[in-house]
Amino acid sequence: MRDLKERAVRGGLAKLCGQVTNTVLRLGFMVVLARLLDPHDFGIVAMVTVITGIYGVFSSAGLGAGTVQIATITDEQLSTLFWINMLSCAWRPHPPWSPFIVNLDFSG
Repeated sequence: MRDLKERAVRGGLAKLCGQVTNTVLRLGFMVVLARLLDPHDFGIVAMVTVITGIYGVFSSAGLGAGTVQIATITDEQLSTLFWINMLSCAWRPHPPWSPFIVNLDFSG
C-alpha cells in the first residue's frame, strides 16, 4: 500500500510539473506574439486561442485515459472506441459552431 501512495504522489507531481511547464510556455509564446503583432492581429490570435482551447477540452473526451485504466478489454469494446474516435476526428474540422466563427467580423 505504501508503494501505491508513493507512486500516486510521484504521478501527481509529474502531472503538476507538466501543467506548470505547459502554462509557462504558453504564456511566453503569447508574450512574444504580443510584441511581434499589431494589437488588432494579437486580439484575433487571442480570440482564436480561447476557442481552440475550449475545443481541445471537449475533443479528447477522455476515451484514451479510460481505455488504459481498464484491466481487461474485449475486442468489441476496442472496436467501439476506435469508431467513436474516428467519428470524433471527422467532426473536429467542422464543429457545429464553425459557421458562426467564420462570420465574425474582425475587420475592426
